Amino acid sequence: MLPTLRVDQIVIAWRWADIREGDVILLRHESRDMLKRVAWVRKDMMFVVGDNVTASRDSRQFGPIKTTSARGRVIFPRRLSRPLS
Repeated sequence: MLPTLRVDQIVIAWRWADIREGDVILLRHESRDMLKRVAWVRKDMMFVVGDNVTASRDSRQFGPIKTTSARGRVIFPRRLSRPLS
């Protein structure tokens, strides 16, 4: 999600939030948690993309995903003042 989010940031995702186009979400796909931006939502499917177009693995490669894959909408990114150890 560079440049929007960096590796040294903590995010909070709200599980019960309505997901809309343009939202950054936490999702589970192929046994991995990912942060992606929602490009569109149709019924029970959504198309997600990363903000770093040249390096992102997203719906352009694996296609639309079910909305049930969403774990929550990111509501608060915060940069750490020091690295986690």
